[in-house]
Amino acid sequence: MAYAIEKATGKELVSPPVSIRMAVGEGWYSKDGSKWPTMPELMLRYRAASYWVSTFAPEMSMGFRTTEEAQDIVDVDYEEINDTALPAPTKPKPRPTTAAMEDAKDRLRNRGTKTAGTEPANQQPSIDMP
Repeated sequence: MAYAIEKATGKELVSPPVSIRMAVGEGWYSKDGSKWPTMPELMLRYRAASYWVSTFAPEMSMGFRTTEEAQDIVDVDYEEINDTALPAPTKPKPRPTTAAMEDAKDRLRNRGTKTAGTEPANQQPSIDMP
């Protein structure tokens, strides 16, 4: 890992860890012409420093990649998708009007209270049996 102490805060800024296992897993170690098998310590330092700069101070590299990073980029096949292949956007559901919302609020507020000639909203009407 690469690290530095930020002057302003005293905070330790640590890069993501880099290991030989990572180099093997990412295919860096076995690439033709790779320096990983012959200079592993130096490659670990380079990669950790590169990650540190990318993470904490990208302005230092001005957007440029290291040679190793550029070599690690792999072109992949892709398929272009044009707008006609995308599903048509759906219309949003209409929003209730303010009057409808106020009416619903009133019904909720009055729920459970008995008004003349009506039963509470949460109960079935009562039926008198002879």
